[in-house]
Amino acid sequence: MEDNQALAALEQVLLAARIAHTTGTEAEWTTANPVLLKGEVGFVEGTSPVKFKVGDGTKTWSALSWGQPTTLAQLAADATHRLVTDTQIAGWNNKAEKTPATHAADGLMSAADKTKLDGIAAGANNYQHPATHAASMIAEDATHRFATDAEKAKWNLEYTIEKVATESGFASTYHLKKGGNKVGVSINIPLDQVLRGSSIKTVTTANTPYTGAKVGDKYVEFLFQNNNTPQYLPVQDLVDVYKGDGTYIEVSASNVIQLKYDALKNRLKTDFDAVYDAKGAGTAAAKSALDEFKASTLVIQCTIPGMS
Repeated sequence: MEDNQALAALEQVLLAARIAHTTGTEAEWTTANPVLLKGEVGFVEGTSPVKFKVGDGTKTWSALSWGQPTTLAQLAADATHRLVTDTQIAGWNNKAEKTPATHAADGLMSAADKTKLDGIAAGANNYQHPATHAASMIAEDATHRFATDAEKAKWNLEYTIEKVATESGFASTYHLKKGGNKVGVSINIPLDQVLRGSSIKTVTTANTPYTGAKVGDKYVEFLFQNNNTPQYLPVQDLVDVYKGDGTYIEVSASNVIQLKYDALKNRLKTDFDAVYDAKGAGTAAAKSALDEFKASTLVIQCTIPGMS
């Protein structure tokens, strides 16, 4: 009974007892540097979380390790827990966020956007030209001018060349017209030395139409393009011998000048018979030549081009 009472009393004492561990500042522990008993705990005052060391009975305070980690170097990294340095943190802080950039917030951009951005000249802006604007916004220069509708309509008028009544002294006359209205002076084509007509005529009045003309003589009248005054050529000037009555040379209505050898040879025969001397020297040869000429019926004729 007494033993039980003693145990109960001891129990009460132990339950009421409080253990006070040895404490001190870190400087005090470092200075004292005691050897803690095995299992003895020494606490550092003023630390949070509390720093402590557990003695092993042989090592001094400075040789003992802390009872719990007090620096990151004391922790072991694993796949989900890693330690980083200040340099690494600074590097990460300088990297862009992974969020794509928007008009409202910074972020990453695509390679295409980066290329487009680098291609923009310095000082450029997102100017959008209006679909329409006043012509006064554009400055004219020596090679770029504005034109009104009236000017364009005038330029678009068609040029034409029109043949008109021939002006005096010219072969023909033309007018250059624009939009039906004459432009500039008349275009006159000069007359040229082209034969435009001819005819064979007979003199009816002496010395008319040329000096020396005899009544009954034939002449050729020429009309040239560049001269309205007729030019005259007496037919007798075309041959060495001419008889105007048409006995030996005839000018027909079809403008054919014809030498009439039949009439001429008869005249020659008459003249020959009147003067022929059979006893004369060389007469046989002359008579033979004339006889041959008389037997011929050759006719020579020519025409004058351009006559009508």
